[in-house]
Amino acid sequence: MKKFVFKKTLKSIKQKADIYNILSQNDIQLTTQVKKEVIFPLNQEVEDQIDKLVDTLRLNKGVYEKRGVAIAANQVGLDLRFFLLADYDANPFDIQKRILTICNPQILDKSKETSEEEEGCLSIPEQVAFVTRPISILVEYQNIMGKKIKQELSGLQARIFQHEIDHLDGIHMLQRANRVEVNPLYVQYQNKQKALQNQKEL
Repeated sequence: MKKFVFKKTLKSIKQKADIYNILSQNDIQLTTQVKKEVIFPLNQEVEDQIDKLVDTLRLNKGVYEKRGVAIAANQVGLDLRFFLLADYDANPFDIQKRILTICNPQILDKSKETSEEEEGCLSIPEQVAFVTRPISILVEYQNIMGKKIKQELSGLQARIFQHEIDHLDGIHMLQRANRVEVNPLYVQYQNKQKALQNQKEL
């Protein structure tokens, strides 16, 4: 994938803690299709929204702290067809990770071969879903500069792309799930919070 790198130092990221609240699965915006496309060249308002969403992906707290690898615009209430995807050529769990901005995405073709894999979601941290999806897809989207890119994706990137475009179409992973389980990361987080609370009460 083409890369758009937000060149922020760790110091500047820590200084700017203005991030979005991530909506939960019960919010109507997560079950409503986003129809408004990103227009190029970007205006300042949209540039600021992208920057803030990048910070949100990098700095979100809770179950997926430092583990977020993708987020769709409508997961924070933005009515635009774009999502962010951590660059898997780098370390996706690095706070300084490079972020790809995927605008006006489309899936042009899908493989007949499918697989069932576990998926997580920033908007549904309590659960993981096992979802069957095509293992490879042909996609088209615009990058941060507005350039149209057509690309074949496979494996994890193909799955994440499908998960995020589902978000933009008003569909979340539980609606596609073959089965659902408690998220082990959520259990760990809850236990950690209980331990911290017990320490405060001592």
